[in-house]
Amino acid sequence: FLAWHRRLKLFKIDVEMQEFCQRYAAEYNKHNPPKRVVFLDAFLIVVHDRSHQPVYACERMIMGNFIKHNNNSGQVHERVHERNT
Repeated sequence: FLAWHRRLKLFKIDVEMQEFCQRYAAEYNKHNPPKRVVFLDAFLIVVHDRSHQPVYACERMIMGNFIKHNNNSGQVHERVHERNT
């Protein structure tokens, strides 16, 4: 396992990358594409009152139906009736 401060740093990098992608998506969407690109706000939760202080990378829950076609690891989801979060 990575040391706690190293894990926290990696989670922070992920949140910063999400913000970076949001800016690029906004620029892309200015050109009125056929489908807009949207990235959700990401945030961290650190549970300080637990001995190992777990860190969670979070996004708000999206209500309704949607299809997430891939993830950050390159996995492609082909089952269209499965909720992917």
